[in-house]
Amino acid sequence: MPQAKQLRTRFENSAPILRVANMTLSLRYYVDVLGFQNADWGNDDFTSVNRDQAGIYLCRGGQGQPGTWVWIGVEDVESLHEEYKAKGAKIRHPPQNYP
Repeated sequence: MPQAKQLRTRFENSAPILRVANMTLSLRYYVDVLGFQNADWGNDDFTSVNRDQAGIYLCRGGQGQPGTWVWIGVEDVESLHEEYKAKGAKIRHPPQNYP
């Protein structure tokens, strides 16, 4: 007798929540340098920044831990790297594949 397939719940998306110390400075960086847009509903304590299909929540102080790592997939990482360099983004490591 064939075994029944187990149903799996489909993940729709994920949106990390990053802790920030200063919302004004953080938004300036995410919007002006990294090219994200701030949500219309955002405030000084909590907001969402979005670029294309990627969204990141920013929370002042209360949630998350400093030093969080986030992976965001992009179409062309080399072009994005050049865009961010031209805008003066702080790049700790250039794009690289790891084993």
